[in-house]
Amino acid sequence: MKIIGITGGVGAGKSLIMSYLSEHENTYIAEADKIAKELYLPGNTVYEKVLEAFSEFDICDEKGVLDKMKLSKLVFNDSDKLQLLNDTVHPAVREEIMSLIKRENELGRDYFFLEAAILIESGYKDICDEIWYVYASPETRINRLIKSRGYSREKCLSVISSQKSDDFFRKYSDHVINNDRPFEEVKRDIDKLME
Repeated sequence: MKIIGITGGVGAGKSLIMSYLSEHENTYIAEADKIAKELYLPGNTVYEKVLEAFSEFDICDEKGVLDKMKLSKLVFNDSDKLQLLNDTVHPAVREEIMSLIKRENELGRDYFFLEAAILIESGYKDICDEIWYVYASPETRINRLIKSRGYSREKCLSVISSQKSDDFFRKYSDHVINNDRPFEEVKRDIDKLME
């Protein structure tokens, strides 16, 4: 089984790429954010650990579920709190991903695609056979974020500037998928990579 990491900045179109990849036979798609969301639910160890780590803050909604908006506001401009959150969540997400890789390999999958915005920073390069970087220009990303998430231009610029640079992604990636073009062209490039 070939393990391929998919990464790129917010608004680059990773979800669209993953959706297309999911159409290929004998392929498994894992999205780190979705795995983390499941682990954040009550009853999971991550939920308990995050509550403990941030016990002095109100980070739950009225039903006792972790409120991701409250949590993201808390850590957004505080590198110490962000590091604490990452140190709490990332090991559990990695453990779950490793379990999925083992299971899917035993099932005889051809490809295991792992998508994560911070794939490289989280050390997944050592378990991936290849890293594919989904690129889109800052202006394309801004337009997508305004349209899909309702962000203001200022919020888009703030979020984009908080992420790693294009040079960083290119340095650590084996292939670059230019997602600034018509998607039919992008699909052809992906098909060539999979061959």
